[in-house]
Amino acid sequence: MAIVMAAGYILEKMPVSVTFEPTMAPIAVVHGADPVHFLVIFLEGSAISFITSPFGLNLFVAKDVTGIPFAKLVCFAMMYLVGRVIAWLLIDCIGALFLSGPAVQRGRPNRPQLLK
Repeated sequence: MAIVMAAGYILEKMPVSVTFEPTMAPIAVVHGADPVHFLVIFLEGSAISFITSPFGLNLFVAKDVTGIPFAKLVCFAMMYLVGRVIAWLLIDCIGALFLSGPAVQRGRPNRPQLLK
């Protein structure tokens, strides 16, 4: 996921998804990861990188829309970023808890697994 975050610092979300998902998803499935769990972790990691400086594109958009100076906006974004990183770690470590709903809807209540 470090590759996804590093690419997300300089690219938008769509190119990161189109470039890395097709190559990383089969590798994750071969190693025993649930495809839905992998996708959620992947998208959360790219969303975090999209608001992280130095090249967080959403920060530049927010600066132009709100008129708040960039340095002050980064300070506000760091509080939000801490919450997103904690949520990302919980999704990664306790994946079965977050995937129990989609698994029941698919008719496979015992399918969610933690990443190995």
